[in-house]
Amino acid sequence: MAKNYSKFFYTLIVLLLPIFGMAQSTIISENFQGWTSVGSYSSSTAAGPGNAWAYTNCIIAPGGVSSGVGSAGYVQAQASGGILTLPVVANGGVGTLNINARVSGTSGGFVVEKKIGSGSWTSVQTVTTSATSGTAFSVPVNDNSASLQLRINNNTSRALYIHDVSATSSAPVITVSTTSLAAFSTGLGASSATQSYTVSAINMTANLSITAPAGFTISTSSTSNFGSTLSLTPTSGNLATTTIYVRMTGAAIGSFNGNIVHATTGATSANVAVTGAVAYAAPVVKVASNIGATSFSANWSPVTGVTSYLLDVSTNAQFATTTSSSITEGFDTYTGSALYNGWVFDNTISNYTSGASPNSVKFLNSGTVGTGYAPALPANSTATELKFTLANNGSSGSSFLVEGLVNGTWTTVATVLSAAVPTSGTATFTYNATTSPALPAGITQFRFTYNKNTGNFGLDDVMTKYNTAVSSMISGYNGLQVNDTTATVSGLTTGTPYYYRVRATDGTITSPNSATIKVTPLVFNKYHSIASGDFDDTYNWQGWDGAQWINYPLPPHDVLDSIAIDHNIKVKNDITVKNLALSNNVLSLGDNNLTVTNQITGGSASSYVKTDGNGTLKMSVGNTPVFFPVGNGSYNPATLTNAGYDNFSIKVGDVVYEDGHGASSTTVTNPVVNHTWYITPDGAGNNVTMTLQWNAADEINDFNRNHTYIRHYNGTAWEDYLTASGYTEVTVPGGHFVSNNVYDVIQANISNFSPFTVGAAHVAPLAITLTDINAVNKGNANLISWKTASADASDIFTLERSQNGKDFVAITSLPVQKSISDYQYTDTKPFNGVNYYRLKMTDKTLQASYSKVVIANTVVDNAASLNVYPNPATDNVTVYTGKSAGTITIADLNGKILKAAAANTEATTINTNDLAKGVYILRYTEGTSTQQTKLVK
Repeated sequence: MAKNYSKFFYTLIVLLLPIFGMAQSTIISENFQGWTSVGSYSSSTAAGPGNAWAYTNCIIAPGGVSSGVGSAGYVQAQASGGILTLPVVANGGVGTLNINARVSGTSGGFVVEKKIGSGSWTSVQTVTTSATSGTAFSVPVNDNSASLQLRINNNTSRALYIHDVSATSSAPVITVSTTSLAAFSTGLGASSATQSYTVSAINMTANLSITAPAGFTISTSSTSNFGSTLSLTPTSGNLATTTIYVRMTGAAIGSFNGNIVHATTGATSANVAVTGAVAYAAPVVKVASNIGATSFSANWSPVTGVTSYLLDVSTNAQFATTTSSSITEGFDTYTGSALYNGWVFDNTISNYTSGASPNSVKFLNSGTVGTGYAPALPANSTATELKFTLANNGSSGSSFLVEGLVNGTWTTVATVLSAAVPTSGTATFTYNATTSPALPAGITQFRFTYNKNTGNFGLDDVMTKYNTAVSSMISGYNGLQVNDTTATVSGLTTGTPYYYRVRATDGTITSPNSATIKVTPLVFNKYHSIASGDFDDTYNWQGWDGAQWINYPLPPHDVLDSIAIDHNIKVKNDITVKNLALSNNVLSLGDNNLTVTNQITGGSASSYVKTDGNGTLKMSVGNTPVFFPVGNGSYNPATLTNAGYDNFSIKVGDVVYEDGHGASSTTVTNPVVNHTWYITPDGAGNNVTMTLQWNAADEINDFNRNHTYIRHYNGTAWEDYLTASGYTEVTVPGGHFVSNNVYDVIQANISNFSPFTVGAAHVAPLAITLTDINAVNKGNANLISWKTASADASDIFTLERSQNGKDFVAITSLPVQKSISDYQYTDTKPFNGVNYYRLKMTDKTLQASYSKVVIANTVVDNAASLNVYPNPATDNVTVYTGKSAGTITIADLNGKILKAAAANTEATTINTNDLAKGVYILRYTEGTSTQQTKLVK
């Protein structure tokens, strides 16, 4: 009995080991020597150590020696039905089942079967054997399921003698879909494009840990949750195939490489090699400005980490012209030397006198590999076509590898097999961009390698066509170093298209080239044309060449690039412009349509697209706001955002008709802004958000700005877009405060179009009378105080705060006290920098009005903070720096300083009345520190 208990505890221990993470251990081991003897075929469901085994139609011989085995103890399974069932493996699974057995004659064998829990038995592997002496069989199971059970089923006509049964736990195996990814690249501060691979694992006893090397991050999502490590949890010991996304962080400049390491307890780690480089991001080029007859200003956005840029200007969009050439080598005098006309050979023998035009180069002299290097192409040249002839001299089972050198790496062009060249004959091969396989782009040299099985190839009549790039940079602008984000390009020819691009550099590392901007220097005429005051039928535009006005014919389908207009202009025909820069002008459309395919810069009360006829401004609108600087008698722009993508056309009328379009000429009598916006999509339009802007002088019929909304004419009547409270509240004192006496209103979820106006509700005056409101900074807090002349106890004050002067959020609500006229509130958590405050006053009828906006500047820990208000500027601008030292300057886009003032701690006020409408750079300089922002006038 002692031996039986010993066997029981040993088996119990190995069954429990997987629970504690032991990898690839022996979990079952049995030689049947301690079992109770059974002398005839019998069955039992509780046998062996711990009664954990079972058998059907078996003889148990614990002390018996089976013939040909030599060791005591076995189970004899009856032919066609004898079964030995192993104990349940609760956890950890089984990797391999090992059986030492024999059969009683030829054509014997057995089936290893498994089941999970109370499931059905299924076959793992069928073993056929005629071994009549003890033989070791190893059956892979590789199942990590809980409650796994195995059995040995004798389904043959021979008795099966089973000795020594053991099972090992499953060995964890990690599988990745690739061992390396293509090289990554990105700009500083930007994550690279993602690449991906898959990973899976089996027989796990712990989570799979994935660690990325420095400079890289990983995630199971292609768009979010990137980090340096991942931990993936298996299900029933296995990890299903999982996609891992990889990208470079772009956090630092330099080259990065290493392995993404995949590890779990007991498994051999799997690696995926990654490499990449982070350069400075290419600058984002902007549309040219200040376009004149012989000059323009090139503009771009700053790149983090650099202060210098390299500017290229060319008359060619590729910044180079291309010449085409070819070179042919016939080897007519070749006699077997290693060097010939710039070619370099290894393992050649003299020459063939056969070929397309003898002589030809014969491979090989010795060994099994022969190589020939063609001369490198001229500088700045790349191959466009390769043509050559091969002669077959008994070549069989051999191959001829053709490669091209691309950016320092030999790249396969094609592999020609012996069978492709007639025996004792020739064949000609051609590769270019349209062949299959195609010639790779960027090849600067060719290499030919013969891999010999038997026989030889002869190479002849190698012809290479190539293009050579010749720089077309204009003098002085071939990598011109600029220490700013704008540069004046001068000395140009009026009417000639120019192209510019820019790179960022720190003197050592240089970014890729930016995109390319096209610009044509022109000065446009102020209503200059034949007598009538606008252009004749032949020409859309006229340009000043420095001495006279020149007509520029432009059919309606043509597209102008980067046009800047600095005089009032009318157009005669429909016209399309890629980029339009408005500076100090009105562009009148009349009955002609203007389409802008990219962007419009500028736009103000003195510089906009005037829709003074049936003509419209058309632009493409997607899910980012698009600004339409339109108006008629006054400036009334619109901004649209579309859930999809569509082209929208807009024009503005200077009256609101009862029938929407003016067929009856009857105007509305209810409160409105006296303008109609005709807004029409090419398609259906989808969930549009619309912003309409107006001037206080446009409001008619007792218009109440505190209760405004967008109105739409539905074909029968004007309808209102209203909130649940009956109107749309839009900010102080009723609309978004754009600038002095200029307001706008926003409406979302618009799907029906044209025409639109802005309406207002008739409301009684509020019972609350506000006499004053102020805001002052108190260190790291702001104190807001106000006074009332009259109020009711049921009225409510709501104090709102904004960081930009437009988008306000409530920070507290205070009930009105009839006995109190002075109120105050301390904002203990203001924004660092400028804080805008306003008071919303709501009376017992739930009518509301707003106070004026007041400002307090909060600077935490003495940090400089540059803020300007209002922007766009009106008569004065107030500059908040949080410092009492330093200088504030306003400069034009050419860098000319127009105004300067010393900075004050609270605020610095600068009068801008004498500045023309346009865009300026406002800079704050203290010592070596400089901050700047764009100022619009």
